Amino acid sequence: MRHAATERKEQMKEEMAGTVGASVHTVFGVIGRNRLGRLYQILVGAIGIVLLSMAATCPPVTLNTFTPPVQGVTTFIMMGGQVDTVNTCTPVTPPAPSPDTLTSGSADEIFVGHDHWRNTVDNCQESKVLVYRGLVKFDLAQLSTTKANLLSSALLEFDVIGTSSSTPPATGSPFCAAQLLDVGDPWTPGPPSNLNHFTQQFPRGNTAGGALREWTLPSSFPTAAGSTSIQATSQGHFQIDVVEWLKLWMAGQPNNGFMFTAVNEDWTLPVAVNNNSSCRTHMANFKLTVKTF
Repeated sequence: MRHAATERKEQMKEEMAGTVGASVHTVFGVIGRNRLGRLYQILVGAIGIVLLSMAATCPPVTLNTFTPPVQGVTTFIMMGGQVDTVNTCTPVTPPAPSPDTLTSGSADEIFVGHDHWRNTVDNCQESKVLVYRGLVKFDLAQLSTTKANLLSSALLEFDVIGTSSSTPPATGSPFCAAQLLDVGDPWTPGPPSNLNHFTQQFPRGNTAGGALREWTLPSSFPTAAGSTSIQATSQGHFQIDVVEWLKLWMAGQPNNGFMFTAVNEDWTLPVAVNNNSSCRTHMANFKLTVKTF
């Protein structure tokens, strides 16, 4: 009996020792894991501090700024009309408009607008229609080695030198240009030149990709600083975002410049009675500011 009792005591000691050993192993295991977790947190925190320090000491991204020179401008004057050989058409009232009245003070000025005229004497149907479109092109040679995806911004800027209209808006000054187009056809810069409505046409807008690339312009511009569909940074000074067009040019599509279309390009002849109208905007000081990464 005593021998059996002794064996039982020894067995209990072994079981207790095993239990304690297992508990100690578990405790140290948890401690080990907690230490690793704490070490991980310390490591992540240290990396974050390093990154924040690097961000604080790194200089901001510097953009390169280019102002490509104007390569040329022109004003195309589309002329059409109707001669009345039946009715008495004298005197000429009011005087018929003439494209010869277009004068430029510098090499980078254009005119945009229209003149619709009909002689109001003795039921005369003699009519004349003039439509003015202005074009401007920039030399992008300095950007020839720049990839399109490095282009950050591109702003087309210009000043309105003067504008006149037979039907001025209630507020602000009339703006006789309707749209800004990416030109699809080549053209030759130079002084204002005449086109025959019956045999010639304006350069076409670019439709590469299936859609006409255009910017709709406001019918009037504020007489003080403000904004419309284009940004008026000051009286008569405008900026238009053309970065997407430049990206296409820099990616290999032809650069034929920009073209301003007229608000009224109606060619119905004869001009309706009492429908004489005119609107002409004179623009100049064109500038293209391009920024790249």
